[in-house]
Amino acid sequence: MPAKIRKHHRIVFQSSADEHFEKIAGILKTKGKLTKAILKERKKEKELEEKKYSK
Repeated sequence: MPAKIRKHHRIVFQSSADEHFEKIAGILKTKGKLTKAILKERKKEKELEEKKYSK
């Protein structure tokens, strides 16, 4: 791995253009299931945070 990519034992991905992300979008063929799962999890986390701070 090139030294300029390594940083504190982490792999850093950098794109030089937004079109790269457009090109790879949808490669997992999950038909939005992963996005829905992430949004559902974020909603639950937000509700827990709101409940925690509303006391």
